[in-house]
Amino acid sequence: MSGETVVYKNDMNLVPLRKFNNTEVNLFFTLCNKLKDKGNLTVNVPFEELKELSNYYSHDKKAFYSRFRKIL
Repeated sequence: MSGETVVYKNDMNLVPLRKFNNTEVNLFFTLCNKLKDKGNLTVNVPFEELKELSNYYSHDKKAFYSRFRKIL
């Protein structure tokens, strides 16, 4: 994730991620990292930043959106 390190408790390893592939896991943890310590604040993550932070290199926005919707 672009030089950022995501730290989480070992209990997170027990959460079933519905057979996510690597890209989907990256997206999930990118969102977790962005949301941590925000309480009930709304967090806006620009689409391009989300792609960059999750190391998603495809130029196909429809494919990225489809994968993103799958993890929600």
